[in-house]
Amino acid sequence: MSETSNVYQISLNRHTAFFVSSDLQRFIQGLEGRKLLFFPKNIEQTVSNLGLSGISLHPLSDGEDLKSISGIQNILDIMMKENPARSDYVLALGGGSITDAVAFSASVYKRGIRLVNIPTTFLGMVDAAIGGKTGINFLGRKNMLGTFYFPEIVIAYLPFVATLPEDNFRDGLVEMIKYGIIMDSGLLDDISENSAQLVSRVPEVLSRLISRSVENKMNVVKQDPLEESGLRSKLNFGHTIGHAIESASDYAISHGKAVSVGMVMEAMFAEEELGVDHKVHREIAAVLKRFSLPTKPEELNHSLDSERMKKAMVHDKKSSGVTILMPVVENIGSSAVKAVQMNILEEFVESQF
Repeated sequence: MSETSNVYQISLNRHTAFFVSSDLQRFIQGLEGRKLLFFPKNIEQTVSNLGLSGISLHPLSDGEDLKSISGIQNILDIMMKENPARSDYVLALGGGSITDAVAFSASVYKRGIRLVNIPTTFLGMVDAAIGGKTGINFLGRKNMLGTFYFPEIVIAYLPFVATLPEDNFRDGLVEMIKYGIIMDSGLLDDISENSAQLVSRVPEVLSRLISRSVENKMNVVKQDPLEESGLRSKLNFGHTIGHAIESASDYAISHGKAVSVGMVMEAMFAEEELGVDHKVHREIAAVLKRFSLPTKPEELNHSLDSERMKKAMVHDKKSSGVTILMPVVENIGSSAVKAVQMNILEEFVESQF
């Protein structure tokens, strides 16, 4: 059908097959049963160019409004009218808001209908669309409602990567680098040694590095699919401070840049408070600089209120209010999850920002 990486057994008798595909049309048409394809309105022409036939097409208004109760109701209304069987397929083609909202809807419709995620962003391909988390916003809080619902298939269609703006590409690149830092030094070496080809988005290099990144993430997810043991929290390296940066900037700072600085800052915190060797944050910064990614708060070129950052961390889903689960990188390629005192982390953030 197309070039394939590994097939992963996840949990609850669900299977997720991950594919890197250069022929999306043939892949979709090859799925048996009825197919409902949801996608953002602004890529209708792209979907039309795929030449799909016999598929129910449903353009949606993209963005955070879709990740709301009313947005979910709209998707469920469409599903109710179409009345697919549980053995049919719902396909979510788009960025994070599409895959989140459609996956959430698929998880609750008839207690679960078969789901295919086709992320159009690099970040979705290596992270957001593959881990089985769905989330919608509620009462002003991001991703406060959600389910764990694993797609049966995830398709990474490389032509989407070629057209991404630079910031969007870097969002996924930072997540890829993160996997190397926390658990796979060989991946990090591969990224560094092939940096020019990666930045040029050479398909063969992208295919290999995407597949290895996905394999790393799924190895963790398989061990802690429902986030019960805390192990899965290691995938959030750089995100505790990174998400706080995003929030304090009203999301003017891109995810990739925020997490890039977040990884260096969290490594520095681990050195100051947990006795990790000081060389770790320097090694992390060196890799990020190779791709002209920011490693210091001042390189973000944005004024950040440390009070707003601290408030965001208190509301982090990994926080109890007193402690927060944080990944600690002890050596490149090795990490552990530790409970950190929130007040100590807040003091560190105030000193740095």
